[in-house]
This record gives sequence, structure tokens and C-alpha cells, in this order.
Amino acid sequence: MEKPQIDYPCRWQYTVVGENENALREILLLACTPAEVAIQFSHRSASGKYVSLKAEVTVASEEERNSIFRQIQDNSEVRYVL
Repeated sequence: MEKPQIDYPCRWQYTVVGENENALREILLLACTPAEVAIQFSHRSASGKYVSLKAEVTVASEEERNSIFRQIQDNSEVRYVL
């Protein structure tokens, strides 16, 4: 499968799932700094245990996009990041 062509800079969206909404917001803010990030609530699981947030940020390069992803993914508060 061929890798898609992405023209940078571009807006990129991450969806993050975890148990603590406030912790997830802080993780997203720190991972995206110094860029400005728009974070919005997305969904709460039926049991109420998990919450998902969407974060949109402008990334300048593939390296920056992947670095933000890794910083989010490496945090123990994060169950999944898409």
C-alpha cells in the first residue's frame, strides 16, 4: 500500500481515550506545545469508565506529527490514541 501524500504544514487530529478527562487534556496540551491545540470532548463509554477527546493542531512536518503521537501514546493515562 502506498503512503498517502500529506502537504505540510497541515491541521492534524488525534483522538485519545483514557479514564481521566482532565489528565488527558493536560497530556494533549503538553504534547502539542508550543503549538495551539483545540481540544474537545468526543464521547463517554456506556459504563462511564472511559472518555475520548479530540485534539486538532497544526503540524509542520511528519516528524512533528509522529513526535506528538509518541508523546501522547507513551503516557500511562492514555489507553488508546488514533
